[in-house]
Amino acid sequence: MGENNQNIQHKEDNLNTKDFLIGALVGGIVGATTALLLTPKSGREIRHGINEQAQIAKLKTVQLKETATDYAGQAKQRSSDIARAISEQSSQVVGKVKEVASNVKEDVRNLRSVAAVPEELDGEEVTEQNLVEASNVELLQEEEAAEELEKARA
Repeated sequence: MGENNQNIQHKEDNLNTKDFLIGALVGGIVGATTALLLTPKSGREIRHGINEQAQIAKLKTVQLKETATDYAGQAKQRSSDIARAISEQSSQVVGKVKEVASNVKEDVRNLRSVAAVPEELDGEEVTEQNLVEASNVELLQEEEAAEELEKARA
């Protein structure tokens, strides 16, 4: 029952709104017609005034068009600048990512070469400490080889 009352109220509101709009439209037409008929100006003066207002409206429209064209050009330039900046920043990010990826690859290669050291551990359990010691042994061997090479040159 509550729904039925709401539907009736809704229909009445729509009808009242419709009646109001029709009344406002009819009233506007009647008022405009009355104003034209009772105006103290002659038909020629009224046409001249309407013509002047049309010319003013035309000039304003041209000015608005020029302003809109200017704004559109500025927006196009700004969006182009933003796109260029984003492209440059993207290129920089890609370069950095490639550099980091290259460094990671090199680190992995180095770790693999260090991981290959367990052969020198002679059957000992492979631990981080053993790997570090084996790596240090390898470095000492390289330093000794470099010293011997220098002695041989001298």
